[in-house]
Amino acid sequence: MVKIIETVRIDETADGLWHEIGRFGGVGEWHPWVSKVESEGEREGSVRTPEDRDGNQQTERLLETSPEKHFYRYRMEST
Repeated sequence: MVKIIETVRIDETADGLWHEIGRFGGVGEWHPWVSKVESEGEREGSVRTPEDRDGNQQTERLLETSPEKHFYRYRMEST
């Protein structure tokens, strides 16, 4: 299993940043690669389908979420 970790310092509180980027279905609002997203919701098991600017899609399933700890974990099911 490949594990990728990247660390970046951001001048924002964790709560403030989570408010901006923490919604599973909201990735299209902040990710520069994503042109649109269809999402079933924010519950574990929900599926989102982001589409890039070239029209390529991938399907991702929300596995675990913890707004209190500012994280969610998901799996790419198709790309």
